[in-house]
Amino acid sequence: MSKYLLNQNSAAENIRLAKKVDPIVFVDRYLAPYIDDQSSFVLDIGCGPGVIGAEVAKRVNEVIGVDINEARYNANIFKDDYHFVCSNSKELPFKDNTFDLVYSRFLFQHIPALAKQTLKEMHRVCKQGGVILVQEIDQNMIKHHNMEKKLENLILSTVDQLIKLELFEPNMGSKLAPMFSELGLENPNIRQEIYHNFFGQVSSEIIARELKKVENSFVNIAKIVGEEKANYWKKGYIEHLKNPNSSTWSHLYTVSGRKQ
Repeated sequence: MSKYLLNQNSAAENIRLAKKVDPIVFVDRYLAPYIDDQSSFVLDIGCGPGVIGAEVAKRVNEVIGVDINEARYNANIFKDDYHFVCSNSKELPFKDNTFDLVYSRFLFQHIPALAKQTLKEMHRVCKQGGVILVQEIDQNMIKHHNMEKKLENLILSTVDQLIKLELFEPNMGSKLAPMFSELGLENPNIRQEIYHNFFGQVSSEIIARELKKVENSFVNIAKIVGEEKANYWKKGYIEHLKNPNSSTWSHLYTVSGRKQ
């Protein structure tokens, strides 16, 4: 079975990841308070298709995006003051105290066994006085209303198996603050918001995006529950989203701390 739940090498997954975030809004809302356009050196861990880092690079001196997947590299994105480095996150190829800001978005939930080590590495390469920021989802794929019971039980039991296999952690968001405190990042800034909020008439764009997510995880899900049940999950989940009397939701945690 793949180390990652989603098919990280597919072009479709790159497109889905790029479309699911507005980089300008993300940088304005979460990163802008911590960057200086004249001098900041920024590290993006698990940079994916690079759309967030490209926006950050417009505002700072230099950005490095790190991803374990070489397929993420796109010469049209990683250019000028935005550089791509292919590396895992548990042993970052940078010296201690290098970056002014080190951030990661939606990586930890897919590498639960490496989450603490990754945060330690983020802390190591961050300068004293610099900021570490991590954003993760909580209650991902496990909070539903008015879902067919058979489907809900299948999803929840499969998620439990994914947790045991260390392929996915649906409650990573609420685990971040304790990890920050363990590193000595006392009193971290914790921001909690609603993330997924699928209720009523869900747009065709959201339907298409969620379908891509399920399709990109289909191979690993099928290995756990079998192809027939995986197809039932895919079809049933999309029908659930289309039902105006149903809902699916999750929370978003953004945790940041300054290295002393």
